[in-house]
Order: sequence, then structure tokens, then C-alpha cells
Amino acid sequence: MLLALLVLACWLIPTEAFQIRDATFSARRTHHQSANNTFDLPTVSENESAAQLRSVTFRNIDKQNEPDVLCDFLLELGACSVSMTDADRDTDVEEPMFGEPTFNQDERLLWLPPVWNHCHVTAHFSASTQLETLVETVQEFLGSDHPSLSYQLEVVPNRDWIVHVQQSWKPIVVANRFLLTFPWHNQTQIQNDYNMDRLIPLTLQGGVAFGTGEHPTTQLCMEWLSMPENIPSSDDPLVFLDYGSGSGILGMAAAKVHPQLSTIIGIDLDVDACLIANENARINQIEMRNYLPLLEWFVDNKEGNGDNESMSLVYKAYARVGDHSEVVWSSDEGDEQVSPFPLCDVCVANILAAPLMQLAPLLLKLLRPGAKLGMSGILASQEENVIRAFEEAGFVNVHRPQPVQAGWILLQAEKP
Repeated sequence: MLLALLVLACWLIPTEAFQIRDATFSARRTHHQSANNTFDLPTVSENESAAQLRSVTFRNIDKQNEPDVLCDFLLELGACSVSMTDADRDTDVEEPMFGEPTFNQDERLLWLPPVWNHCHVTAHFSASTQLETLVETVQEFLGSDHPSLSYQLEVVPNRDWIVHVQQSWKPIVVANRFLLTFPWHNQTQIQNDYNMDRLIPLTLQGGVAFGTGEHPTTQLCMEWLSMPENIPSSDDPLVFLDYGSGSGILGMAAAKVHPQLSTIIGIDLDVDACLIANENARINQIEMRNYLPLLEWFVDNKEGNGDNESMSLVYKAYARVGDHSEVVWSSDEGDEQVSPFPLCDVCVANILAAPLMQLAPLLLKLLRPGAKLGMSGILASQEENVIRAFEEAGFVNVHRPQPVQAGWILLQAEKP
């Protein structure tokens, strides 16, 4: 902190030029590099200068130099945001890093976010920040362990970022059966570009809910739902459950492919996600309702789900309900008596391995005998642990029916 205060004081001293090593300086309208390795700030108008963010990317920071600590240091220096990316991406030495916190208390205390072997660390600062002095401070912070500091300075262009993101988000074909679009896509263009005779369209609105179709786990689940053998054929009403529904994409996909599903229910721990999923169902003219988990599932639950952390998350979710009572499960008639949650004939749960393993006893309780469960959010390295947890909970025929996809898998289980 003392060092940060000294830096702030140094920023008051004008800097005419700054000697650097192996640097590139770029701006939206100006690209300047001096033969003497002396760089001036890009020339922009006064209005642009006041409004635009600057970014500095420190390149190839070795894991031993703790790039995650550098991120914290840059935030202390006033960065608006900091990100860390893999410097070895798409090279022969790339080593994918995955990890998630465990539910074991002792292991959780030891868990640290994984860091790539070499990282690019990017920080954004306001226009008033003297980036030359900041770079010098970072060089001092890294010390002699990182003598050749390489970095890139940029002026972030002013643009409508919402429109920019929308333009980059193209329709997505999943499982060779679904076409996922967004409200800003031109329907006429879609009809011209895609064979809609064989594709089932689903429209998703933007929002904070997980599930846009791009992630391998979502695609694995949609492929699993497309297999007729995973959804029972029956003249009786069938109940479908999407546990961890997010945007509602999996429930909606099931409804489009399997008209025999009479009741489609989504469960999510986030009020906003439930509201977004309900709106997505309305847009796609699908009878799907999304709710928070029932309190009784986690309070005094003899199946082992009543741990303090889970109950805390559920209580926090209910505290945010406010006027959105539609996300709380109740009878269709709207009376004060809460109707029992129905037993489900098929379920998908696209979450993560640790919460899935903890939810195994509850999921078994929610299913009808003979019902199938498709679950993802599981890394290939976690397969054995998840299978063991679900077998111990009472599931049978727990196995992986589909190939690994980008390091992720889907497991299938049945309730005896």
C-alpha cells in the first residue's frame, strides 16, 4: 500500500519521455514507435482523451512471478478492470487449466485459482493515468526476476459495445438440429442462410443467465436430449426437470423435440435467471416455468443436502424474490396451500461436478423410478469421482454415453 501511495505521488511529476524495452504503442488513429525506444502518448482530441480508456498488457509473465498477484497490484494502482489470459494459447506448449472449489472444507481452504505457465495481464485505466510511470512501477514490483518487461499500450476505441457484441454473436447450430438465435438477428437473413426445414429455431434474449448454446456442456446436453431413447414414450403425462436451468435452453429444447412432455420445470438458484428463462419460454411459445429450489429440500434434509453453505445460498435467493412471487413454487390454483413437487420422468442438470455430487441424493428423490438423468458441467478428469458419488447415492447404470468434448463430459444415470 505504501508503494501505491508513492506511485500516486510520482504521477504528479510530468514525464517527457520514458525509456522502455520491447514495447508496442498503438492507438485508434495513431501508431508510433521511436527508433530510440522512446514513446509518446497517442495524439487524440481533448474530448476523446477525456473519455477513452487506456489499456496496458504485460506480456508473458511467468507463473513463478505470480501474475495473479500482479492483477491485485494493478487494481491497487487504480485499474478499472484486470484480466489474465494464457500466453501459450494455440501453441505446442499450451496446457489447459481447469479447477473449481471443492465442498470439502479442508480442501477449500487450500484451493487457489489455477494459473497458466505464462500469462498476459491486461489492465484498463482512465485517461488521466500516466501509463509510462505505471509501467516503471510494475517493473520495480516485478524486480530482477523479470528483467525484460514486455508490454503493449493501447487506447480503447469509443464504440457502442452492446451493438459491437451483438454483431459478433452469430446464430448457432447445435447437435445438427437446433438453431439458436437472438432477438437482434434478422429473420429474413436467417431464412436465407440456414436450412430451416431441418432445424428447430430457439430464440434467447441476452441476460445474466447461463446457457447460450456455445459452451460444450450445453451442447452435450442438447445432443443427449435429441436422442429418442433418453425420453420415455408414454400416453401418460410426463414431467421434465431442468435442474440449474439458467436461460431455460435445455427445457425448451426438450419441449421442441419431445411433444409428449406435458410439464416442463426449471430450477435455478438465481431469481434473475428464473425470470429470464420464463421470458425465453414465452418468446418461444413453450409452456415452461422456472422456480427457485424449494426450501424444504435443504432445510433439515436427511439426505445430507442441508449443509450450511447450501442453505445460505437458498435463503439469499429467497431474500431477492421481492415482487417476483412467480419464481416460488406453489399450486397452479394460486391458493395458500403449496402443491407437492411432482416426481420427474427425465432430468438434465448442467452445473459443475462438486455441486452435482452434493445434489445426488436430492436428484434421486425428485425422480420417478426408472427415470433417466443426464448431467454435465463435468471435466473428464472428474468422471470417476462423479460416478462414484451417484452410485453411492443410489443411482444405477451411471456411465458416459457420449465422447469427450473440449475436455467436458456428460454422464447418464438412472433411478432404480
